[in-house]
Amino acid sequence: MVWATYECIANEAARIARENKREVITSVEIQQAVRQLFPGELARHGCSEGRKAVAKYQMSLQPDNDQDVKDVQAL
Repeated sequence: MVWATYECIANEAARIARENKREVITSVEIQQAVRQLFPGELARHGCSEGRKAVAKYQMSLQPDNDQDVKDVQAL
């Protein structure tokens, strides 16, 4: 069931990307696909959780600035 849902979202996102003449599926296409495939509150919740996951991932790619701030404060 999870795999079927994943395939549906991926196929819809690919269709949206083709319509917009894009070669890469981004989080925008995924979000649009979720909104089209799922009803109301379920779509909103899915998009919200997806945005949080993407933000968390992007933060994990950035260097650890907290340690730099602590080092400066110690001086």
